[in-house]
Amino acid sequence: MGASLKRPFKLYNIEARASKAIEQSKKLPKAPPRYPTEAAIEARNKASHQNDMNYIHQKLPDLDQRLKSVYVESKGDNPIVKTKRKLPEDRRKVNDPKFGYLEPVTIPEGRIPLRLALEMINSHKDDPEANSAKVLADKYKLDLETTHHILEYFQSFMLRLPQAEAVIGEPHRLLRDSRLRKAQKQLDAGQKIVDEYNRKIRRDDR
Repeated sequence: MGASLKRPFKLYNIEARASKAIEQSKKLPKAPPRYPTEAAIEARNKASHQNDMNYIHQKLPDLDQRLKSVYVESKGDNPIVKTKRKLPEDRRKVNDPKFGYLEPVTIPEGRIPLRLALEMINSHKDDPEANSAKVLADKYKLDLETTHHILEYFQSFMLRLPQAEAVIGEPHRLLRDSRLRKAQKQLDAGQKIVDEYNRKIRRDDR
């Protein structure tokens, strides 16, 4: 519906607008001339590149004859390569980490990975009195003020699902019906405009 309303405006005076666009494209600014030194360097590089390409694709008969006489023969067993670097022995597929990054093996005091941070936040949320900021700071070896800030300003995500018994009430139904009627009126008005435009075109053609 919207496309049919926009089409007459798109086609209005299209020939004049196309001619104007073509004339403007001819008046576009051109690139400024290159400096003489840059132009000389560009010309020299282009000529050198062309000479190299010609030499690469040129067939030399003496080299071609030498290549035909080359024969490689291998004897003996393959040598065993010894290296001090240990090769990986476990070739199993490595699963993606839980939180999107590999947790370091050793963590200095005063820092905590994301897994333990979520564990600390959830434990404080379940029992704030038993898992106070002081207790958690001593347990995870964190600064007390930093622990207070973590518990105050951060929390884990919660999943909320809509209730199954939720039903559209009468006010919502009335609002929905009024919106549908308003949309239908807009469609009818647009259809009238299109019909009037088509009748005008037919009259002009006659």
